[in-house]
Amino acid sequence: MAEREVEYRLKPWIIAVAIIVPPIAFVLNTIMQSFTDWASWPGIFPLSWFLNLLILFLLEKASPKLRISPLNLVLLFTSMYLVAGQAYAEYGLLQWTLAPLPTFNQAIFVYAGATDPYREITRMLVPTPVRPPDSIIDSIYFGGPLSIEFIYSAIFWSIWVVVFIGGTYFWGYILRKPLVDVERLPFPGILPSAYMTMWYVERSKDKPKLFNLKSRVAKLFFVSFIIGFLISIQDAVRSFVLPTLPRGIIDFRTHELDITPMTRDFLPGAFTRVYLVPPDVLVLIFAPLDMLMTCLLWWLIFCIIYPVIGIRGGWLPYRVGIERYSYQYYGRLYGPFKFELFGLFGVVIGLGLWTLYNHRRYIIKVFKIGLGIEEGGGEDEGLSYRTMAIGALLFLVLGILLFSMANIPIHISAIAVLWYLLTMISWSRVVGESHEYLPAIHHHQKQIFDFLHYMGLWGPAPAQSILAYRTMIMYQSLGSGGLRMASIAMPHQLKLYRMASMSKVPAKLVFIISLITLISAAFSAEIIWPIWYSRFGGYSALGGLHSVYTEGGMRRTWELTFGRPPTTTSEERMMLTAGGIVLVFIIYLLRSRFAWFFINPVGIAVSWVTDWWWATIFLAFIIKYVVLRIGGARAYEEYLVPIAAGLLAGYGVGAIVSAFIAFFNIGLPSLLRRL
Repeated sequence: MAEREVEYRLKPWIIAVAIIVPPIAFVLNTIMQSFTDWASWPGIFPLSWFLNLLILFLLEKASPKLRISPLNLVLLFTSMYLVAGQAYAEYGLLQWTLAPLPTFNQAIFVYAGATDPYREITRMLVPTPVRPPDSIIDSIYFGGPLSIEFIYSAIFWSIWVVVFIGGTYFWGYILRKPLVDVERLPFPGILPSAYMTMWYVERSKDKPKLFNLKSRVAKLFFVSFIIGFLISIQDAVRSFVLPTLPRGIIDFRTHELDITPMTRDFLPGAFTRVYLVPPDVLVLIFAPLDMLMTCLLWWLIFCIIYPVIGIRGGWLPYRVGIERYSYQYYGRLYGPFKFELFGLFGVVIGLGLWTLYNHRRYIIKVFKIGLGIEEGGGEDEGLSYRTMAIGALLFLVLGILLFSMANIPIHISAIAVLWYLLTMISWSRVVGESHEYLPAIHHHQKQIFDFLHYMGLWGPAPAQSILAYRTMIMYQSLGSGGLRMASIAMPHQLKLYRMASMSKVPAKLVFIISLITLISAAFSAEIIWPIWYSRFGGYSALGGLHSVYTEGGMRRTWELTFGRPPTTTSEERMMLTAGGIVLVFIIYLLRSRFAWFFINPVGIAVSWVTDWWWATIFLAFIIKYVVLRIGGARAYEEYLVPIAAGLLAGYGVGAIVSAFIAFFNIGLPSLLRRL
């Protein structure tokens, strides 16, 4: 017992890493995003997880005293992963680092306060410190001297991030046991790194199994690694030599084949365009077969059969060439059933409600014991029910208070915060079985707009309402388009407990290091961000994620409040939401009654991406199905998993090599010229 307590005590150097890594990562990666093409080379730090494991192995070879324990290895990964982005755990890609943090909150108010048509209304309606003072907005957006007054808004948004992301960690920990231990969800997005970590921890002839080339795992891994590296490097070469913007490893990982001209005569409107994303094929090998099958069935019904019948029947509009993007045209914009919005609005939320319903007894037990309503102690891997319950409720109280600081009534703030929490629970259930194909906050923003509209607080979009504008811009600041890809968000942080379970590391310490990393990241990013942009030319002049998360977020807010309304009405969105929720409960009821019923609602929830990437899904399904059919689970674990993990690791190393070339040839020289 004493040995276990010593083993599971946090080391000072691990805490130091959790504090130091975020500011270093933010500065280095902001250089890349400001002065190179952010969509191609979003960052250089941290190095891919494989390279970290290689460095640790070489240190151990130099001195056995430097051998890292399984606990510290997982905790080191925790800090690296949280600052890197969700794709880091999959194949080492820094997509999109810590940049989403200030970009989807503080930056929204700088952008809105500096540009038309939002400028005057934002400065007039939104109080400080929610938005910076006018002079600070101008300094950050256009560049120029920055007075110390910027700190008030920066600290407000730092606290906002800690509360709205860190607060949900407590809810995530409550869900840890139901999702990881009880349902045993795979969390495919973490598995490539989790397997590498597990193979590093396992010893073979006093070497990490991963680096013992006499083991089958290592042989398969490194042969695949070389292939993945070569694929990635040729993508990187294309990114440098082809005159395409945006360019780079992220864009060139997608390979396209348009066969719609060959199919439109007999399949008018059918989306047969091929998008093949090799690294995503490999990640999806870790996803459940029923989820992949559901994705393919949904695509077949609604992207092939539905438009053909609708066009031939005259109740769907058609023009030649619509096949190139018909999945969006009929799935989101036109027709009686917007099937992609059905997944985004309804099925996603249904998954969250089902999770709460399915595990209600455990959740209620945590709160009853934690709050002293029932006698008895309780804990989950070292974290007491009391800590979980108080932390979860404290988040709600603080979140409501922060939201109301934009002069929004408490009851409206409470509804918004509770809806945000439900979306985080919903996303967590989605990533339990899928790759990162989550909605954006602006999808859920439309739903909260509709609820409050039906409560009589404002009219239909555009509401022409001061209260609606304040509420919508604050809700947008909960994540815009960036939270879904930020590994520091609750759904992606929850994946770490799957890795901890595989490596036999207590989840409590992962939780603690996650909170420390988050606090450091929040204050680092929100304080450095205004200093950086005011010093080096302004937010309007430098590159970054603002074209997606800031500007795109404001467009969605504006169309609900004072601009041109969305293509869908409140009534339609509410029906899609309600229908999706009902379908989820029906599907799980059928799954509990009939073993043969394979439909998985997660496959519908992510269809807004899988409809587009159907070929990627199809290839992943075929590979996994054939391996399981011929060789069973043993062939999958002993052959396919190390091959897939090796290919992904090699691809990630190629990406980081490409990024370093861009850093030294483009990013760093551009920075030095401005100093």
